[in-house]
Amino acid sequence: MVNLMGKQVPFTYSDHTVLLDIPNTICINEHVYRLIDEWHLPIFVFPKLQEALRLFFNEQTQIVADETTQLTVQPFIEGQYEIQTLLDQWFNLVQECKIYTHNLERPSDEHIFSNAFQNVLHTGNNYEILLQLEYIYQSEIEDLLKQRDKQIQELDAKHHREMQEVVSEPTDKYPDVYVRNLAQKHMEDKQSVEGKWNSNITSAKDRQKQQFKERIMQLHEESLVSNSLQTLNGNKIYTRLNIISSSPLSIVIAVPDTTLHERRLETSYTVQLDAQLKSMYNL
Repeated sequence: MVNLMGKQVPFTYSDHTVLLDIPNTICINEHVYRLIDEWHLPIFVFPKLQEALRLFFNEQTQIVADETTQLTVQPFIEGQYEIQTLLDQWFNLVQECKIYTHNLERPSDEHIFSNAFQNVLHTGNNYEILLQLEYIYQSEIEDLLKQRDKQIQELDAKHHREMQEVVSEPTDKYPDVYVRNLAQKHMEDKQSVEGKWNSNITSAKDRQKQQFKERIMQLHEESLVSNSLQTLNGNKIYTRLNIISSSPLSIVIAVPDTTLHERRLETSYTVQLDAQLKSMYNL
C-alpha cells in the first residue's frame, strides 16, 4: 500500500532478495556492506551491487513520487476540493513567506566591519600596520590644526591692529557706528575662517575613516585568502603513491612531499657522485 511516508519494495540481486525502504535514507555504500555481509558475497561484487542499488533506488523513488503526486491531485480531479480554495491558500502562504523573508534581519555594516576589525587585529602583523595608519592620520590632522590656529592667530593680530588704529584716532573721525561695524566684520571674518578650516578638518577625518574601513576590509579579505591557501596546502601534505586495487578495501600508501623531495635529491647526488668516480678512475 502506498502512503505519503513511503513504502518497502523488494530488491533482488542474484538469488537474494531483501525489502528496502523507499525513499532511501541510508548511504548506498552502507547498504552494500550490509548485504555483502548478510548474503556472504565476495567483496569483488561491491561495484556491481553498488550500481544495482543506485539504479533501484532512483527508479523506485521516482515511482513513489509519481504515486504520491497522483494521490495528492486525485481529490481535485474528482471535484472533492475547490481549486480556487487551494489557490487562495497558496497565495496566502506566498504572502506570509514574502513577509518572513523581508523581515529577516541583515547584518548591519557596523556589525560586519566590527567582525572584520577583530579578525584583522589578531592576525599577523596587522596590529603594526594599523598603528602606522593611526600615526599617519593623526599627523595629518595635527598639521591641519596647526595651519588653522596659525591663520586664526594672524587674523586676530590683523584685527587687533585695525581696531587699535581706529580707537587711537579722535572720535569724530571714526564714529561709534563705524567701530561697531568694524567689530562685526572682524567677527564674521573669523567665523568664516574657522568654518572653512573646520569643514576641511571634518572632510579629512571622513576621508581617513573611509580609507581606514577600506584598508581593514582589504586586510580581512587577504587574511581569508591566506587562511584558505594554508588549508589547501595542508590538505596536500601527503601524496598518493600507489593504489593496490579500485575496490572499497583499497590500501593507499602515502608519504610526505618532503620525503619525495629528499629522495630526489639523494638520487641526484648519487648519480653525480657515481659519474665523478667513473671519470676519476676511467671506468
